[in-house]
Amino acid sequence: MEQPSPFGELTIALDLAPVSQQARAESKLAFQAKLQEITSRYAFLLGGDISVSVEWSVAEQDRYETDRAPDVDNILKPLLDALVGPNGLLIDDNQVQHVSCHWIDSYSREERVSITVRHSPDEWLKKEGLFFVQLDGGLCIPLSRMMQHELQKKIVDLYKNALALRNKAIADGIDYYQAQYAMPVQRVFHRTRLGAFEVIRVEEFNGSSAA
Repeated sequence: MEQPSPFGELTIALDLAPVSQQARAESKLAFQAKLQEITSRYAFLLGGDISVSVEWSVAEQDRYETDRAPDVDNILKPLLDALVGPNGLLIDDNQVQHVSCHWIDSYSREERVSITVRHSPDEWLKKEGLFFVQLDGGLCIPLSRMMQHELQKKIVDLYKNALALRNKAIADGIDYYQAQYAMPVQRVFHRTRLGAFEVIRVEEFNGSSAA
């Protein structure tokens, strides 16, 4: 898929059981790999806040009469972690504004997971060529290598000036939410939340002839 649905919703179906947060690391990595087999086919990452709804099909008898099925709340963290990263669907799981999870009885006794993500149709970034430039304070902005370097530099300068204006407004007593009007629509991300993404410090970026 080249870009998100204009209706702001997409659903991913997995014909396998979810894993618990208490599961072994290899089990969580195997689940992540299966989910990212699907999300890696999307040519975009969602760049704004999202809502996630999870439906888990599992046999009622397994839920009630065995200890094999994890609690509903325990399957969420591994699942959300699997949606994050260059091959995922999100930049970071702090984009998740709302999450819900429920199970339904599976008469076939085969477990499945259906993940529905609701998002703003306009807030997305192309995976190809994506990298981040780290500004002061550890804040990072997304850029594309598909852009000419001069345009990249203009966007970096725009964010630097906007951040300076916002921070001055806060220092002058303006509350954060009003001061945020100075910022561009595309949100920034803190360096510690970018994991496997490529990040270039602004000093290095400014010193390069082409990013």
